[in-house]
Amino acid sequence: MQVKELKKKGLEREFKIIVSSKEVTDKLNGSLEKISKDVEIEGFRKGKVPLNIVKQRFGQNALNQTLDELIQSTSNEVIRENNLRLAIKPKVDVKNFGEEKDLEYIMTLELLPEFKAEDIKKLNLTKFVSKVNEEDYKKTLDTLSQTQQNFQKKEGKIVQNGDGVLLNLRPTYNNEIVKEALIENRMTIVGNKMIIPEIENKIIGTKEGDKLNFICKFPKNFPNKNIAEKDVKVEIDILEVRIPQKKVLDDDFAKSLGAADINDLKEKVKKQMQGELDNLSKTVIKKDLIDKLDKIHKINLPQGLVNYEFENIWAKFSDDKSKGLIDKSDKNKKEDELKKEYKSIAERRVKVGLVLAKIGEDNKITVTDDDIKKAIEEEILRQPDAKEQIIKFYTENSQALASLKAPIFEEKVVDYILGNIKIEKKQVTREELLKKQKNI
Repeated sequence: MQVKELKKKGLEREFKIIVSSKEVTDKLNGSLEKISKDVEIEGFRKGKVPLNIVKQRFGQNALNQTLDELIQSTSNEVIRENNLRLAIKPKVDVKNFGEEKDLEYIMTLELLPEFKAEDIKKLNLTKFVSKVNEEDYKKTLDTLSQTQQNFQKKEGKIVQNGDGVLLNLRPTYNNEIVKEALIENRMTIVGNKMIIPEIENKIIGTKEGDKLNFICKFPKNFPNKNIAEKDVKVEIDILEVRIPQKKVLDDDFAKSLGAADINDLKEKVKKQMQGELDNLSKTVIKKDLIDKLDKIHKINLPQGLVNYEFENIWAKFSDDKSKGLIDKSDKNKKEDELKKEYKSIAERRVKVGLVLAKIGEDNKITVTDDDIKKAIEEEILRQPDAKEQIIKFYTENSQALASLKAPIFEEKVVDYILGNIKIEKKQVTREELLKKQKNI
């Protein structure tokens, strides 16, 4: 094998690699001999098929396989011998190849930058913490009782906000049912924005047995873009009207939710609320930490990796846009402006990812088998019916496993940093904490 470095600029490397025709021929013949041992051709015993016939039948497949194997083995050798740390998969441009010919190809690489992580002990942050106050606690309990309320049938009742209505709702456009808005013998609570507001307004003032038939312009953000802002025919049957029966906060109510008694329920609610505030607090300080790490590090970023991250971000944005889920602030922006913004986000993500990886490497932080097992178990808990598929997905798919490990590693590095820097705690209200989250 002959190797010549053609380019060495910044993080970019380019090599010309030549594999002799003899090595190509030897590799090809080896592939053909392997095929001849397994192939079955009429008129010949298995393993006794002449090589010239195997070559005639399977020569092109063997040649393609030879090319792939030679590129993989020789490129890996070049990378290994030159101690190269790749940012993304190499690009290969084959210049010459064929039976009894040299293999000649150009391999273009982009490397990870070499840099020194700044001393994390020089960092200092403020952690904003909040405690559950009595007012929020009482509101949560009240909301819980409302969401768990029963509904009692009330004959002759005129539908008002807060009532439960058992109904059939059949929307059609061009004589085809709009499945996304179809309701069959299901209860909806008026005022909970469970259905399109214009339709909900038509239901108010009706009573059991009423039938409605009208045209409704579906909203711009309707999931089915073919129906959004279109005039849809709507037919509604009011089957029953039910009035809410507020739950009493007593032991029976608590037991219906899996608690031992009302005091146990209250304790669990307060604990859950505090846990949410603690998680919110961590989210805010993590964002502040990432901002500081971004600010204090100057890194020559691998553009191929940035472009890859940008393409992923833009693909998600485009998908969200098609579903009407994009942020209001993005709706009136030109595509070039949005792409510039998302390119900056991609650069930041790559930069911070490299910094966290470096800090993790310097401090020997790793993702253990137990970490992986715990993450898979948590996913199984969310999808218990798909247990076997989930296990198979991660055990047989290295890319999926890598995508599972990445956020675990990041979280472990962040926790390590937060555990080794000076942090000043500052008490704030829940509203102040929520405001800081909105700025993230």
